[in-house]
Amino acid sequence: RDEVLSVRMGADGMVRVGDGEEGAPLLNLQSQPLVFGEMLGKSSLVLGVKAPENKTLPAQSIVPIGSTYVSHWLSIARQKLWWMSPTVGTGTDKIPKETQFFLGKLKNRAVGSGGGAGGTYVVMLPLVDSVFRTAIYGRDGGDLELRLESGDPNINLDIAPASLYIAAGKDPYKLVERAFGFVSTYLGTFKLRKDKITPRSTDLFGWCTWDAFYSAVNPKGVLNGLNAFRDNGTPPKMIILDDGWQSTANDGDKISQEVLEDLPDDAREDKNPAELEGGGVVAPDQYSKENAGFLAMIMSTFYDKCVNPSPLRSPFVRLWRWLANNVLKDQLLAYFVSATDWAKRLVGLESNGKFNPLSNFISTVKSQKGVEYVYCWHALLGYWLGIDPNNKDMQRFDPRIRYPCIQPWAKKKYDANILEVEPSLAWTPSTFIGVGIPAREKAEEFYSSIHSYLKSQGVDGVKVDAQAVPTVLGSGEGGGPSLTRWFVQAMEKSVRQYLNNSLIACMAHASDNIFSFKHAPVARASDDFYPKDERSHSQHVTTNAYNSLFLGQVALPDWDCFHSQHPFAEIHATARAVGGCPVYVSDRVGEHDFDVLRKLVLPDGTTYRCPNPGVPTRDCLFTNPMRDGKSALKVFNRNAVNGVIGVFNLQGHEWDRDLHDLRDNFPKQALPQVTATVTPSDIEGLTQSHQGIPRYVLFSTKLQKLLKISKPLQETQIPLDPHTSDALIIAPLHRVPENPGDSTNNPGDSKTNPEGNSGDSMANPGILAVAPIGAMG
Repeated sequence: RDEVLSVRMGADGMVRVGDGEEGAPLLNLQSQPLVFGEMLGKSSLVLGVKAPENKTLPAQSIVPIGSTYVSHWLSIARQKLWWMSPTVGTGTDKIPKETQFFLGKLKNRAVGSGGGAGGTYVVMLPLVDSVFRTAIYGRDGGDLELRLESGDPNINLDIAPASLYIAAGKDPYKLVERAFGFVSTYLGTFKLRKDKITPRSTDLFGWCTWDAFYSAVNPKGVLNGLNAFRDNGTPPKMIILDDGWQSTANDGDKISQEVLEDLPDDAREDKNPAELEGGGVVAPDQYSKENAGFLAMIMSTFYDKCVNPSPLRSPFVRLWRWLANNVLKDQLLAYFVSATDWAKRLVGLESNGKFNPLSNFISTVKSQKGVEYVYCWHALLGYWLGIDPNNKDMQRFDPRIRYPCIQPWAKKKYDANILEVEPSLAWTPSTFIGVGIPAREKAEEFYSSIHSYLKSQGVDGVKVDAQAVPTVLGSGEGGGPSLTRWFVQAMEKSVRQYLNNSLIACMAHASDNIFSFKHAPVARASDDFYPKDERSHSQHVTTNAYNSLFLGQVALPDWDCFHSQHPFAEIHATARAVGGCPVYVSDRVGEHDFDVLRKLVLPDGTTYRCPNPGVPTRDCLFTNPMRDGKSALKVFNRNAVNGVIGVFNLQGHEWDRDLHDLRDNFPKQALPQVTATVTPSDIEGLTQSHQGIPRYVLFSTKLQKLLKISKPLQETQIPLDPHTSDALIIAPLHRVPENPGDSTNNPGDSKTNPEGNSGDSMANPGILAVAPIGAMG
């Protein structure tokens, strides 16, 4: 049962949940006189920060706020510039750096009319105002601090009035929904998902060209791929023409001629997509081996073993940072130019020679291949390194080169806080040669030029990538939050005007981005699907589920594409079936598993998409399904009639925030089997909306078996081998069949097992009307 609980800051500096001085303690701010509280309505609290008398808040401020009185917590924190991921902990475990969303469960204490029954939950949302963004950082021993950052060393203010939002309640899902509603109204900078119109294309099966071709995409290859899908009964009705259609080039003014002249041919030219790493690049160690010689191989090994797993201020990182920006700069630029697209800028608004004219390609896929919607990819600032200021077509946007607000470019020895999470940002192409950005006053013209052209070619929507880049380009531009909001909302305005608001926001997990989404209806919920990295898939599915709890308040979470013919295809398909997300794949031409696809896609190219984001069940909110050796991930959702649950064994691999990489939690041969315990009450609101219905049925789509469940709290055990999953339907049972097959057990049994002989297994499920499970009908 939901109950709104008050959160107050007393005169003694103690933040409490509940009324009066007898409320349960949450934060102790007695030793922090610079923090002040403002009640938001009758139940919420916003903490602000003020500068000491006769001083100002610097561009980067650290404000200790003590420890929290929680027994368990879930943090959603940035793992890279563009992406965030979940971490769970208990009590005084150290909370990750760059935590942007926090959900905790108070230590046992009777709060509210229900006492301690069901527990009391607390949500904390670090805010982004017009100048400062805030994130929570953990300290040893469980203490917390707020990190305020303007993104411009020259911006200092007396006060940051909105730094942290706090609310509490009995129902964690309604609490998070209510919190975002309050913050949306309070900040006025973003709107909620429920107030946006979801594009029709999200209900259609799609194909993304990215992992199929990377930037080598070409019209002939796309047409051949569409033929294969259509001929096997799973026709894509939506395609995303990803990176590779635009007019781009390396910046001859910023990259020395010596580098350009000495480059080998494109290191990817003779490689097929299956040989490339995620991002469509040649791996650095492979590039060194093939092109750069023995010394480069040694340096690559040193980087992998010593630099990448080290913290920002370690001797290894300090040494590499100096080498990269001095001795090795040309060699590193040579790699980025030859083996990636990350050193290129946009040099024209129209398509490149492969797709010229783009309208012919669009017309063909729509008229001959049955495609209804075509989305095109572009970066928020045009391309990975923005627009080329030396190009005549770009000069009308008054472009200028801006460097990330980190050393050696930043004044006053400023290093953006994100470097503590991703130190490698100090030696990327943007750091070496900067990013070309349109002038602020030209931003609307820039996006109108792109999107009006795309509309004229028959394009229906855009996937706008690399949206977190402006967050670190704020020096001299009014700061990161201000610059980011300016470009994001100018882009949104143009997409609404020309493309009917058909937008997928991507690489946009900085809170600067999320709290700027006034109109973005769909947003990617996780880092990419990486076909070659078998360690990435547990993290991918887990991240999508937990991130959706928060991101899903602002936009429809997009769980990314996947390959239907892949060792982890079953897990990804199950995730898309219950995720409430668009269903699309990035299969390479001729590499498909149509048995998997037909479970997700109807013959007419439509899908059964659950209407809301899939999120973890209540008993999974504070567990780690990748590491603890015992927990299954359970993701619940609702369709028009029934409840659905995806159960997953994802034990094995997860992102390590200290190593800046994925890690193995178990030897491959010792991956554990786990058991998912499922009840109808796992699906929030299902039993309440069917009051008076004493019995439910559960259908396992994997086992094709129907079980009768007699009570809302009755447990069903679903054993799961390593890296397997199942999609389950739970429906109210309105009438009992006259001949329930082999049903022989007492319907009051407390547990059933779909693979054993206990439970009420029904041989003839056809007499029960069970709605499809999202897309997994």
